[in-house]
Amino acid sequence: MYRVQRPPLLDSKECHPAFGAVVPFTNVMHAIELIPVFDTQLSETEVTSESCLDAYQQYYVNSFTDKETFHRLVIASEISTIEDIRGHVVRPVTSPPMKSLSPTTRNSPWCSMLSAQVLITHQSMDAATATLVKGIQGAVLDLLERTASDLIQNRLPTEYLATLSDNAKVDALRACLIIWVLTRGAVVPRVFQLQASLAMLQQRDSIIMAGTGSGKMLCLLIPMLLRPGSISITISPLKRLQTSQVLECQKYAISTIAINEDTPDDPKLWESIRAGHYQHLIVSPEQLGMCNGHLPQLARSIRQDRSFTRKIHCVHVDEAHNIYTAGLAHHGEEAFRPAYGKLGQFCILHPKGTPFQVLSATLPPHILAVVKKELMVTPSYLELRLSTNRPNITYATTPLVSSLRNFRNLDFLIPPIFHPPMAIPKTLVFHDCKQDTADAATYLDERLPQNIRNHGIVKHYHSDMSAEYLQKTFEDFSSDDGRCRILHATAGASTGLDIRGVLVVIQYGLNGLYLAMIEPWALESSLGEDDQDTDSPTDDPDRPWAGTVKKNSSKQDRTGLAALQFAQSEACLRQFLGEYLDDQSPGVSLYTAPWCCDVEDEVASTNPAKRKRNQLRAMVERQPLLDKLIAWRKRAHAEDPHKSVRPAQWLINDDGLELVSKTHPANIQSPLDLVTLLGEDSEAWGARYAADVFAVISQFNRENSTL
Repeated sequence: MYRVQRPPLLDSKECHPAFGAVVPFTNVMHAIELIPVFDTQLSETEVTSESCLDAYQQYYVNSFTDKETFHRLVIASEISTIEDIRGHVVRPVTSPPMKSLSPTTRNSPWCSMLSAQVLITHQSMDAATATLVKGIQGAVLDLLERTASDLIQNRLPTEYLATLSDNAKVDALRACLIIWVLTRGAVVPRVFQLQASLAMLQQRDSIIMAGTGSGKMLCLLIPMLLRPGSISITISPLKRLQTSQVLECQKYAISTIAINEDTPDDPKLWESIRAGHYQHLIVSPEQLGMCNGHLPQLARSIRQDRSFTRKIHCVHVDEAHNIYTAGLAHHGEEAFRPAYGKLGQFCILHPKGTPFQVLSATLPPHILAVVKKELMVTPSYLELRLSTNRPNITYATTPLVSSLRNFRNLDFLIPPIFHPPMAIPKTLVFHDCKQDTADAATYLDERLPQNIRNHGIVKHYHSDMSAEYLQKTFEDFSSDDGRCRILHATAGASTGLDIRGVLVVIQYGLNGLYLAMIEPWALESSLGEDDQDTDSPTDDPDRPWAGTVKKNSSKQDRTGLAALQFAQSEACLRQFLGEYLDDQSPGVSLYTAPWCCDVEDEVASTNPAKRKRNQLRAMVERQPLLDKLIAWRKRAHAEDPHKSVRPAQWLINDDGLELVSKTHPANIQSPLDLVTLLGEDSEAWGARYAADVFAVISQFNRENSTL
C-alpha cells in the first residue's frame, strides 16, 4: 500500500501545524482517494466525515490503478520539496523540520500543499529511486533550475548551462539531477559527458577520445536515462568488458543484455529483445552481420524487422580503434576480426539521422581518419578530446636480460627477503602469449615463502581458461580486499577495463607503446629517415619495421615503427606518447608523480627532458668479441673435469654470450658486473668463470682502437 503525507505547514508563530492551506486550482494534477492513517491524528478536534481529510497527518492512496503515473505527476508538479530528494539521497526519507529550510525555500511553492507530499514508507529504495527519476524526467525548466541550484550547488556546471538553449538546458539539468540521485550525490556529470549526451539526443554523430576511467560510460548512459522508451546499441569487443558494462548499467536501473556467441537461441528471449524489453543491447561486432556463413539472430532482426530497427535511437562504438587495428588487413596481414571492418554495412541499415558515437582512448590521426570513413561519420560531428596524459603515472623502460623466457627479469616484484606482513603492490604484467602468462606466474609464485605459495597471490589470466576461473580471478584482483596481488595476463585483459588500485603496470616485451621491459633487439634495430612519421593523417606510424609481413614473419619483423621509436627515444616518453596520439591539450606534459619518466636526474619538472639512450657496443665489434667468447668457452669446457656430463652451454649459454658481446664496455667494469648482467645467482659460477670472461673482454677492449 502506498502512503502519502501532508507537508508540515506552520502558522505564523511556528507552534503547530496550520490547516486550510489554499491550493491553486492550476496546481491540481490528479484526483485520488485518500484513506486516513488513524494513528496519525493532528488535533483534538472531533473527527467527522467532513473533517477527516484535515485531521490526519498521513493517508493511504486507495483505488488508484496507475500509481507510478501518480508519483510522476506529483513530483513533476512540485508536490515534493527539495528536501524530499535530498532526504532520499543522503538520509532516510522523512519529513524535514520546517526550521531546517531556508526562508526562501520555506516560502516557495515547493512547500505549498497541492494535495499530499510523497512519503515512501513501504517501497524499496529501488522503487523510491525510480519515482524520483520519473519526476525529474517530467519536470520543467524553472523547477529543474531551482532544484539543481539548491541541491548540487557549486558542482553544477553553470557556465556551460548558460550557453545552452532552453530545450538543451532541460536535458542537461535532468541529466545532472538524475545522475546525482542515482549515485546518492557522489557524481555530477562533467561538461564533456553532457556535450556528448546532448549530441546524441540531437541526432548528431560524435567522437569521444578519453582514457579508461575518465567517464566515457556516462556518455552512453545519459541518453538512455533521458529517453527511457528508446533502444541503444553499444558495440563492445570482449565478453569480459561486456559483462563489466552490463553491471555498470544495472547500477543505473537500465535494462541491459549482452549479445554475443554465448547468447541462447531462445525464441522468447529474442521476442522480448525485439519488443524493446531491453533498453540497452551490448553486442559483439560479429552479431551484426554475416559471420562464418551464418547470419546471427540480431543481424536478422535488424534486417527483417523494421519496427525493431525504428526503436534503435543511438549506436555507440566502444573501443572504436578496433575498426582499424582488428577489422582491416594491413601490410600483408589479414584482418584479425573482419566484422569490425564491416560495420559500415551495419550503418546503412538504420534510418537516416540515427546518431553514431565513437569512443576510444587511442585514436591517433591515421586511425581516426579510417574510423570516420568506415562509419560514414557526418561532417557536422562533434569531437571531444580529453588529454591522454595520465599525470599520476611515471613511464619507464628497461632492457631485458637475455630473453623473454628469462623470468628472473621479474624478480624485483617479489624481494628475496619477502615475508608477511610485507605488502606486494597490486601489479599487472602483460605478456605476448598465453604460455608466458602461466609460466611467469608459476615462477613468481615459487619465489614466495613456502607457506603462502599456491594461495592465489600470483595468478594468470587468458582466454583459454574457464569462464568461472576468469570471473573469479578478475573479481579477486579488482577487489580492494582481494588476495591476488600480481596478475599475469595477455593484452586482451587491458581493453577498456578500469581496475582500481593498480600501482605497477608492466608490458613484458615489445608489443606496443606502453612499455616497461624491452627486448635487446628492439634497441639495435636501425631506423632510417624513411621510417620517421610524415605529416599525412593517413600515414601509419605503426607499420611493421620489415614493411610487409608474411604468415611466418618473426616478431621483430612484425613490430611497429612507433614501438621501436619509443624504445629508442631520447626524448621524454610522456612527450612521445602525446605526439603519437596527437594530444595537443595544455596539460599533456604535466605530471603529479615523483618523476615524469626514466630520464636521468629529472625531478619535479614539467618540461620535456632528454632521455639517456641505452648504450650498446659498436656493431662492428660485436661479432669479433662473440667469436673470442665462444673460443674461451670451448677451451674452458675442454678443461672441465665434468665435461662428459655437462655441455658447454652449462658454462654460459649462447644468449648469454650474445648479450655480453653487445653490452657497452662502460657497463662491464668488473667481474661482478658480469654476474649481474647475466643474472647468475650462483656464487660458484661467479667465482669460477666471471674473472675469466672479464679478462677476455678487457683484452679485446685494449686491442681495439675504436673504444
